[in-house]
Amino acid sequence: MLDIIFTSDGNQIDPAFFGYAFQGTDLVIGHEGFLAFTESGRRFQSDSDGCYLHVQADGAGNAIFSTDFHGYFPLFYYSSGSSWIISPSFELVARAARHRNMPLTLCKEQLDAWKSNSALLQAPTSERTPFAEIRLLSYDKKIIAGDKLIVSHRKRQPAHHSYETALADLLAIWGGRIMTILDGGMAIRADLTGGVDSRTVFSVILHTLQMTGRCDFLASEAILFNSDRRQQKDFAVACQISNFFGFPINNPNRRQYTLLEDESSYITWRRYNLARYSPHILPVASQDSTIITFNGVGGEDHRDFYESFGRGPLGEYIANFQPLFANPKDFGAWMGDLHADIDLPVTSYDSTMPAAVRHYRRHRSRHHTAKQPSSELMGVILGSRAAYECARFLDRDALHTNQLLFDIMINCSEDLAKLPYDQPEKAPQQINFDRLTRLKKIKPAQTGSIWRGPLAPSTPVKTQGRNIPLRKAVEEALRCPEVRELAGEAILQKLQQQLEKLTPTTNLHQNGHLIHYILLADVVCKYRTDVNSGTLADSPAYTN
Repeated sequence: MLDIIFTSDGNQIDPAFFGYAFQGTDLVIGHEGFLAFTESGRRFQSDSDGCYLHVQADGAGNAIFSTDFHGYFPLFYYSSGSSWIISPSFELVARAARHRNMPLTLCKEQLDAWKSNSALLQAPTSERTPFAEIRLLSYDKKIIAGDKLIVSHRKRQPAHHSYETALADLLAIWGGRIMTILDGGMAIRADLTGGVDSRTVFSVILHTLQMTGRCDFLASEAILFNSDRRQQKDFAVACQISNFFGFPINNPNRRQYTLLEDESSYITWRRYNLARYSPHILPVASQDSTIITFNGVGGEDHRDFYESFGRGPLGEYIANFQPLFANPKDFGAWMGDLHADIDLPVTSYDSTMPAAVRHYRRHRSRHHTAKQPSSELMGVILGSRAAYECARFLDRDALHTNQLLFDIMINCSEDLAKLPYDQPEKAPQQINFDRLTRLKKIKPAQTGSIWRGPLAPSTPVKTQGRNIPLRKAVEEALRCPEVRELAGEAILQKLQQQLEKLTPTTNLHQNGHLIHYILLADVVCKYRTDVNSGTLADSPAYTN
């Protein structure tokens, strides 16, 4: 699944499916699962939850490329006249363009932004990329490719007319999906911390098992409740919750993932994360696994991420990044792209959201959630279409008080909502109970089926250290004079200090951004066509 690429001069494009999708309460995994699902007479519903790319014909000689509801599956594209290239990998699009002698012009401001490890700049801030000619498809758009490439908005029609019915539907549909997974022989890995988001997701799992009389799953190997012992406050709260409801934390009797070898792990990360998400989280498993992860990702979609963490309004926050850029002109160009993105027309699901929340959903949320889009199965309850249906009815106050998450949690288990949190201020306040939308007990929707091809046999994987191929690639990139010139001495010194401490197993989640930057700069230097007489050209202005 690594080298997915489509070109205007390639072979005829046949219908295809990559990734996984929820269809109601059915779970469709991979192309073989997609074929089995559609050949059974079922119609695949677009704009669904999951993480997938769906390629289909439109009947007029064109291919339509669309992704999941939230755009967790990335899609980069290049378009010039009748020539176009489409791939989930920025590097593969750049390589194919250079191979075809198509221009690739450095946008230095877009490359420089990747030098930062701030939450905002760990992901793209617009559809722009370090090459002027390559774009990253927005989550609310699709591509129609034939004689030329056209990007158009996906038509989205909300299904509910009241908050109460939307909230009830969320509990029903996700309850049905959870039982589909468990009854279908798969296992759930659920993260549990001291905060609100993961607890909200746990409440849906708990409510589902209680409503179906299947609480025996809580202590079985079918569900692993995972909590990091190194995070002492989180772990202490997780233990309180597990003791209250009678299930183990970090149960050693757990299913095993289908593991990736070191080189495959690195290449998978590189293909799907360069120019998309800088924290260095090497995937360890493939989607052949029978485990699906549930955690609190998506919770930030329903509150003001920037203001809630004391960063201040988005406009003030982004002003802090000027030192990253070589000159005020580059900073102004980057900021202009960001503001143009904020000013894009709102979709029916975002129309009630402040601009900063819309921007968070469109960019950081997508890529932070889908850290491993080709190698991990995830049940993203809080970033799902059902959650967005609910959030349409929230006002600004509800964003600041976490009302949606507490409405879900309290309806599922009021006892759970009242147990301690890692920080007392995270607990529901009186205003949450005053504004609570109380539902009757909601039964899970009817259990569906799991559609997938035969699982590959699991074979033992020997690992010498997943950072070994990474170090090799970084050291090779640093031998390029143009890469060193783009990075600058300060970045090179910081990176050298990091490499001196890098072991084959070092966790780079929190500080891997400079490694991402150097590898991205290496791709830019390898494929760019705007170098004049061996010196780096200024980044030209880009016009649509």
